[in-house]
Amino acid sequence: MNKTLKINSALAFASVAALAFGTAFAQDPTVKTVTPYGFARFNAAWSDGIGGDAPNGTTSAAAKAEKGEYRFGVGATQSRLGFNFAGPSFEGGALLSGKIEGDFAPGTLRLRQGFANLSFPNVGLNILVGQTWDLFAPNDPNVVNFGSLNTEGDLAGNRKTQIRLTQKLGSSADIAVAAVSKKTNSDNSGDYPGVQARIGINAPVKFGVSGHYSTGNTASADEDHSLDLPATWGVAADLSAAVSIISLTGEFFYGQNLSAVAGLGKTHKEDGEDKGTNSLGGFGNIGIQATDKLSFNLGAGIEYAGDNPENELQTNGAGYANLQYKLAPSATVALEYFRQQSEYVGGAKGNFNRVETSLTYAF
Repeated sequence: MNKTLKINSALAFASVAALAFGTAFAQDPTVKTVTPYGFARFNAAWSDGIGGDAPNGTTSAAAKAEKGEYRFGVGATQSRLGFNFAGPSFEGGALLSGKIEGDFAPGTLRLRQGFANLSFPNVGLNILVGQTWDLFAPNDPNVVNFGSLNTEGDLAGNRKTQIRLTQKLGSSADIAVAAVSKKTNSDNSGDYPGVQARIGINAPVKFGVSGHYSTGNTASADEDHSLDLPATWGVAADLSAAVSIISLTGEFFYGQNLSAVAGLGKTHKEDGEDKGTNSLGGFGNIGIQATDKLSFNLGAGIEYAGDNPENELQTNGAGYANLQYKLAPSATVALEYFRQQSEYVGGAKGNFNRVETSLTYAF
């Protein structure tokens, strides 16, 4: 049994045992509150190139996308529905909570998040079991179309099934580690869970450093019984800050075969052998809260993966500017200009311009 498997097995056993023990000794085993939330959302997008009209986000421009005719698309599949659960509580102050959340982005209902969380406020410890956001590179840009910067400098589009431990370090810092489900870059289930970790400072200026690692092995029917591909790993730094009406959000990352976490890098052949592809990238977002109802955002992101396989993306980037206006506390209308540029291994290029609007009614 290798070291990674031992660590993940110990983490999984300890976390599930703690949840089971806590539930068995709850003072009152019933859920105390269930709070629904969500929003209905309409998107409409016009583009001057192939792919730019997708109402659920476009992560690259097709080769010679600008040669396509003008396109228009609409959708409501980013609408979302969720429930937060609180209780029961336990002797000593521990509390069990949870969440179930879904949206319709594939055209049918899908699970975004679904987890239980056991917190011990007296010692600052949280144990989470289920599906939620990755610890690695967690920041998101404030774009109108949620998926717009995936593979363009934003890796925060991943939600995985995981077992996570989070421990507070004083009043303004914490450290978290998780055993996560994964796919290798061949899109097969991996042999062991992956590992992610992050340490963060939650002061007025929020800063974090995170990492992830997963083996590239998976079951195979060949004589070796295993497909041994290069591992996927990465390191990242994230930052969020606000001064008066101006806010800054961004992150930077570097790693290998980051397609496993919504990046570009994939396994490539070198002298007949499988090799990992290194990539680096990041994004930055500047926000301005002009009034209590009107806000503006300006940002850009890029990722470069020089050794990707032929015809795969090598450089992928985008820039955007948007305004968002609250018609009411629960209703927001937005308008965004988005410019996408993509370059492929082998020299093919594509770009498009997109204008998109959305109307969101939340509850």
